[in-house]
Amino acid sequence: MPNVINVMLSDDLYERLKNVGVRIDVTAICQNVIDAAVTTEEIKLKAMSERELAIARLKFEAAQEFDKWSRKGYREGLDLAPNLSFVELQQVMEWYELRHVENDELVSLSDVLRDGNSLLNVIHENTCPTYVEETYISGVLLGVMEFWDGIKDELDSSN
Repeated sequence: MPNVINVMLSDDLYERLKNVGVRIDVTAICQNVIDAAVTTEEIKLKAMSERELAIARLKFEAAQEFDKWSRKGYREGLDLAPNLSFVELQQVMEWYELRHVENDELVSLSDVLRDGNSLLNVIHENTCPTYVEETYISGVLLGVMEFWDGIKDELDSSN
C-alpha cells in the first residue's frame, strides 16, 4: 500500500495547478523529484563514507609508516651508541637539551654534531623518505639516549 505524504504549495502554485487540473500527474512528479533528491543524498552519504574510510585507512597506514621508521631509528641508535666517542655522545646530549627547550627556533642535529661525528654519518648514509626523516632521527636519538642513560652513572666523572 502506498504511503501518503502532504506537500505544501504556495497559494499561487496551488491556483495554477487547479487551472490545469488532470493534465499533470502530481503524484508521479513528486515521486520523481523525491526519488532524485533521495538518490543524490544517498550518493553523498556513500561518498562521505568512502571518504571517511579512506581517511581512516590513510591515518592507519601513516601511523604504521612513522612507527616503522621510529623503531628502525631506535634500533640503529642503540646499535651505534656503543661506538660513539664520549665527545660524540655529549654532542647528542647537547642537541637533545636544545631540542627540548621551548623556543621558536628548531635546532637541527647537524647544527650540533661536529663533522665526522659517527651518528651524523650513519644518519646521512641511511636514506629514508623525507616525510619520516624527523621521526627516524628522533628514534635514533632515543636509542642513543637509552644507551647513555644506562651507562652514564657508571662513568667515573674524575677522568
